[in-house]
Amino acid sequence: MRIVSGLLALLLGLAALLGGIGLQTIWTPPLTLTAEVGDDPTEAPLTVITGEFAEIDEDPVEYTLTGDGDYTVMLGRERDIQAWIGDAAHNTVKGIQTDVPEGEQPHVIVDHAEGEMEVPNPVDSDLWIETHEASGTLEQRWTLPEEDQTALLIAVDGTAPAPTDVTVTWTNRVGDSPWIVPLLVIGPLLILIGLGLLLWAWLRSRRGGRPAATQAADPGQSGRAGATSDRQSSSTARRMGAGAAVGVLVLGSSVLAPATASPSPESASPSSGDQTEEFIPVVVDQQLERILGMVAGGMSRGDEARDAEALTTRIGGSARTMRELHYRNKGFDDSLVGPAPIAASPILAAAATEAPGFPRSIIAVTEGEQNETPQVLLMQQNGPRQQYQARFAVPMTPGSDLSGMQLDQPGVEILELDQAEGLAMSPQQAVDGTAAVLTDSDHTFKDKLVSNSYVQAIQDYQENLSRTARDATIRLNRSVATDQSQAIRLPDGSALVFANVFANVNSSPKERGGTVIASELAQKVAGESSNETTTALYMRFYETMVIHIPRESATGEDARVSLIGFEDELYRVSYGD
Repeated sequence: MRIVSGLLALLLGLAALLGGIGLQTIWTPPLTLTAEVGDDPTEAPLTVITGEFAEIDEDPVEYTLTGDGDYTVMLGRERDIQAWIGDAAHNTVKGIQTDVPEGEQPHVIVDHAEGEMEVPNPVDSDLWIETHEASGTLEQRWTLPEEDQTALLIAVDGTAPAPTDVTVTWTNRVGDSPWIVPLLVIGPLLILIGLGLLLWAWLRSRRGGRPAATQAADPGQSGRAGATSDRQSSSTARRMGAGAAVGVLVLGSSVLAPATASPSPESASPSSGDQTEEFIPVVVDQQLERILGMVAGGMSRGDEARDAEALTTRIGGSARTMRELHYRNKGFDDSLVGPAPIAASPILAAAATEAPGFPRSIIAVTEGEQNETPQVLLMQQNGPRQQYQARFAVPMTPGSDLSGMQLDQPGVEILELDQAEGLAMSPQQAVDGTAAVLTDSDHTFKDKLVSNSYVQAIQDYQENLSRTARDATIRLNRSVATDQSQAIRLPDGSALVFANVFANVNSSPKERGGTVIASELAQKVAGESSNETTTALYMRFYETMVIHIPRESATGEDARVSLIGFEDELYRVSYGD
């Protein structure tokens, strides 16, 4: 019986030892898990990969995207990607399905949305933070923080089917089997017990085969000694068996205790009810640099050709009108100094509207080598599939300062011209008052306007014009083109107004029969054969202004509005009554 027990313990020990080793080698779980797209999704011109699939693991996951030929991967805010997609057909890689029947592999979840099967190529959109040209297989690691709410948009050209063959790999958090340690402990222990039992049985068999003469002389004493020896040996065996059993129970209890599981994406994600929406800029620095590069390049092409047709769609509004007028006027008078070129860098300050919807506006201050003073730009994007346009590009007046603005500052918003909340006055009042003071230096608004050197220079020029025109009467007035003006609240609570103003200079003879002499440029713009008129000379100038309005709480000198940007071009000339 003891031999059988020993052999059984020995075999069980060997089995446990081999099992523990096997769980560490041939039966060990894989270090990583992989999920692939199951059935081929319905074809669509766009594919979206959201950050949800990255929630499968606490460490960055690896993903592989495979397509036929060339395609583009665009990184952008998820809200911007959805805005650009609109009604287009698309596939969305949303996450990983891990709750699958035993024996099946996790798979990538892909949702299909019906819609337009042909869209513009999204590659050149200003919405993207980065773009990457790829071909065939692309392997990357998702390392973007969840709070950025970023996603990927994949497209070929807007018409061909976008790749959807996505494979995701992540760390296997299941770990090694919990039975490895118990088996590696129990196995050797059972082997020792088995060997002990076999050894004890062998020793007993040796004692049982000795001659009778060698045994104890006192049969009774011998019997008692033998009985005592049997009891001691049995007790030893029982103690060893009990110790092994205790070891098994103790180790087993630690093994069978429920392990702490990694939280699922649902349990790890904070409740939306406990979170406030975090401010996310509509553009980041690298986007702005790219946008400014495109805007500056578009303006440069027009300036080199002196042709408004050469200006790209990146130039619009007042900035385009100012260029068109200059190209025409310079054709009549090559000595004219034109508007300052747009510099893409360095960027001295920038601010962007906070609202994620459209239109969106960006204010940027740049100063290139060819700029005498910094230039303030107002760029606007009217829709997700449209590009940012430079609507205003105005040289700043000497001494003006807009430093301190940054793209990651909230509070920037588009204002109505009559909106005065939080400001020293409404944008409309600021423009009307500034225009009035430029026309009449004694206007009552002068106490509310900072009188800088530029304002003084405009006033001096106009007064000198009236004094030197001895034989003519000069009448000045200004009218604000409210339909082209725009006001933006800045991060510090103050505001900028970008305004178009028409400055009218009307000259007529003081006496009947007198004449008014037009400059060569005015004559050519009027299309007249003579530079003299006995009736009247009407000249209209196109002015762009940038006016700063302080916060309502500002006091003293800081409560005054200031003209921080100004530029003008001759707009129209005519002779008449």
